[in-house]
Amino acid sequence: MDKQFRNDIFQKACTHIENAYVDKEFIASQWPTLRTCYESKVAGSSSKEEFDELMIELLEEALPLSHCAFITPEKAAEIDKLDGGQEVPKMLQLSWKESADWLYLRLPSFTIPRFSLGKVLQILKKANPEQYIVIDVRLNDGGSMSAVGELMGLFIGGEGVICRTRLQHWQTMEHPLIVYPQPESSNQGNEADVKLAAAYAHTEWRTPHVPPHYLENNLIVLIGERCYSCGELFAQSVLDYGRGWLVGSKTAGCVVGGRDDFECGHGYRLLLPFVTMLAPAGQEIEGVGVSPHVNWHFESADTDELTEDEIKAVVT
Repeated sequence: MDKQFRNDIFQKACTHIENAYVDKEFIASQWPTLRTCYESKVAGSSSKEEFDELMIELLEEALPLSHCAFITPEKAAEIDKLDGGQEVPKMLQLSWKESADWLYLRLPSFTIPRFSLGKVLQILKKANPEQYIVIDVRLNDGGSMSAVGELMGLFIGGEGVICRTRLQHWQTMEHPLIVYPQPESSNQGNEADVKLAAAYAHTEWRTPHVPPHYLENNLIVLIGERCYSCGELFAQSVLDYGRGWLVGSKTAGCVVGGRDDFECGHGYRLLLPFVTMLAPAGQEIEGVGVSPHVNWHFESADTDELTEDEIKAVVT
């Protein structure tokens, strides 16, 4: 890759940042100096590896919001396989177990198709009314607002607001567009959700009109510092509706809507935050996180299921 290619990619990346980055105040005040600084660094880079490192630093360290990434061709191939449901590592695979007193579901993603309501519902329906339902999102990579709406519908019923998304010009819409969970068949990789959030300045995401099932069980949600994005939105929804208890440690505080389709040429692209996401009660979680009702240290890593003894301790 010669210097001209590196400069072309850098310039396209900067244009995307200036046009799409949701924090326009940052773009107006701090971005020009930052751009000039990295333009000089990129001009002095002598290899693809050095260029990649500089751009990753710019996107993932210098920009203040979450959901920023410089995606190399190699990383893009990994992401596309994962979002297509291929080669999903064990730590991002749903799992569950139960005892007479509880049903435990480890839910590491709300991304379609790694999340599927059919599979989740099949598991949750096994719970009898006396059992605690324990949902583990300590490690959750986020994903689809529709998936959060589908899951919350099982616990709060229909027409519940679970999120509001706002573009910079959201006040131009007198009333928000009411959005219900999108069909999974058209929402692979959360595509339908992203298109709606990008097309309408102000949207209000709700649970289904009539959810397919309703669960009255006591609910415990396990959270931690690697619970991200829509995982955090699920936890905050549980908190805002008073539907259960949050146990663990504060979440990551990475809650904005991101798109990873900003093409820069030569196989490179960007992930950028293009829309603000608000929790049901109207608060921003980005940079704040969600705090638990009960602080708890788990012996089991967030990449693993809790042991039966740990689950028993949590529910008692």
